Amino acid sequence: MAKSARYAQVNNPMVQALVTGRYRFETKEQAAAKLEELKKCFTAARRDALEHAPEDKICAIFWIAGFSVSEEDEKNGFMGHYAFVTVEELPNGLYALSCVKLHEELRFHPRRIRPKSRMPNWGHPILRNVQKKKHYPTLEEAQACLDALQLEYPEVCIPNENKIYIMIYDRNVNPEDPATKYVLKIVTHKEGGYLLECTLNTSQGRMGPNKNAKKKPPALPSTLEKNRDEQEAKGYFASMVSLKRKKPSGKK
Repeated sequence: MAKSARYAQVNNPMVQALVTGRYRFETKEQAAAKLEELKKCFTAARRDALEHAPEDKICAIFWIAGFSVSEEDEKNGFMGHYAFVTVEELPNGLYALSCVKLHEELRFHPRRIRPKSRMPNWGHPILRNVQKKKHYPTLEEAQACLDALQLEYPEVCIPNENKIYIMIYDRNVNPEDPATKYVLKIVTHKEGGYLLECTLNTSQGRMGPNKNAKKKPPALPSTLEKNRDEQEAKGYFASMVSLKRKKPSGKK
């Protein structure tokens, strides 16, 4: 079983000492030992990632959550940065762990802030509960879920009494155009309380007609293969009949 990554965080005392340059050692070996200890505690990049470092250089690269993250970084989705850590000799003869921020594209970061989508998908906590048919003891609790969705996705929600019209990203209905219109409605539970019921919206309201309402789901591969085989068989037998009709009888 693969070991899960444990990324360094800037609020960890060991990491805080590293990024603020507070580690001091009398010998190079002591500094190197501390760096090895950090590598055992936190996930470090492989040696081949240190392409600019000399082979004999004592160094490591860590991704550190919260390290040197500006407001602009946060807006762009950064949750942390890579740090290039080396053992350096100081003018006074001591040794220290030097920590330098590396500028890497966001796509290479193990963790990042996901951009907010225009519409929810079925992974949204409230919609997951809809699929699980979660029971709500009171009407107010069920309504609070609808209100939360409308506040989070105002562009694709139309609130009504005890229901909302909403667009959900759903590739299962139509992979080519996943934006699908649904109605989320509060209904009474047979044992008391309430449920959120979700149905396809076939109306043509402000959000336009539901292009996916009448579309059939794509055929399964086995069905497609069967249909193709049937068509090929029909074509084969039709060609054989045609050949028999055209074949001379041999009688004069």
